[in-house]
Amino acid sequence: MDTKKWWQSKAVIGGIIAALASGLALIRVQFAPEAVDPLATDVIGAIETGVAFVGGIIAIYGRVKANTKIGK
Repeated sequence: MDTKKWWQSKAVIGGIIAALASGLALIRVQFAPEAVDPLATDVIGAIETGVAFVGGIIAIYGRVKANTKIGK
């Protein structure tokens, strides 16, 4: 079986995308909640969730379709 670099893996890229989106959602801080439009907060939350979902789907798809191992 051939090998490829880790950054060429859809599974790794999808996992990184999902992890980053989830991490950003966890560390998001509102300094003045009364100054933030609740609708904007909901939209940002939906975008973060959507990006994490897409990253997870890319990771699963990449792993299922993989034909090569990840090497050095």
